[in-house]
Formats: sequence, structure tokens, C-alpha cells
Amino acid sequence: MKFFKKKKIEDEWLVQTKNQIFAEIYFIVVLIAVISFIVKYFFLHQSFQNVVTELVLLLAIGVYYGFRSVQLGVHAAEIELKERKRKHASLKYNLVIALAVGFVIALAFGLHSAIRYAEGMAQMTTYFVVTFFASLVIYMPISILFIVWFNEMIERKSKRIAEEMLADDAPGDDDEKY
Repeated sequence: MKFFKKKKIEDEWLVQTKNQIFAEIYFIVVLIAVISFIVKYFFLHQSFQNVVTELVLLLAIGVYYGFRSVQLGVHAAEIELKERKRKHASLKYNLVIALAVGFVIALAFGLHSAIRYAEGMAQMTTYFVVTFFASLVIYMPISILFIVWFNEMIERKSKRIAEEMLADDAPGDDDEKY
């Protein structure tokens, strides 16, 4: 019940400084989780079960940030600011990234297949070419779907939320005199 509670008036500098400190703490926590994952998995050769906590933490942070930035309309504003600096639209940029991701995945599978299963140079070349092109056909559309289409859907939703927030009937903040 907030009947007798006074409104808290905070200094903007104080709020911004607190936000900066929280951003630094967030960066440190993510850095510690990444370093812990790398050391445990690659240097100490621990099993996947021992690094699940770090991976879940990193995945949860990313998903939460993405969800909240879309929910608050920040995602659309970030994209708009990035498009001002770029020569090309975000759609073209995301398409290039999707094509690169699909190509790298196909290249990795092709090399893995050639190195792991082939028994000579001719067979290595054949395995690489077949696996590379099959992976390219499979993973290129998937990467385009997930990177380009998903990002466009998120951007539309974020723009709609930002427009709804701007079109709100409230003439100003509670503290604003009008």
C-alpha cells in the first residue's frame, strides 16, 4: 500500500552512476564465467557436466538481455543508431553475417569429415567437397532463417513497443509540471 509513502526523488547523476557500476559488475561476472569455462573445459579438460553452470549463466544473461531490450523498445533504438553509422541497412548486414555463419559451419563440417574419416588425399578431397556442399545446402538457409528473419521479427516487435510507449496518453512524468 502506497497511500502514505512519499515519492522518492533521486538525483539523475546518482542514478546514472549506479547504472554504470551495475554495468561494470555485469561485465565482470560475464568475464569470470567465460574465463572459468575456458579454463575448466580447455585447460583442465573437465567434462561438459562441470561447465554447464557457466554455459547456462551466459545463455540466461543473453536471453534475458534480448527479451528485456525488445520488451522496452531498446532494440529498435539500438538498430536505428547503428544504421545511421553504417553505409548499408541492417538487413544487408544481417544477411552477410548469416551467409558467413552458414559458410563457416559448412567449412568446419567439411574439414572435420575430411580429416577424421578419409584415408588418402583423393578420399579427403571427395569427403570435404561432398560434406561441404551438403552442409552448405542445409545450414545456409537455417542460418539465414535464424539470423535475418528472427532479427527482423524482433526489430518489428521492438519498434511497435517503442511506438506504443511514445503514443501513450500520459502527457508527462508524475513529477513533471504541465
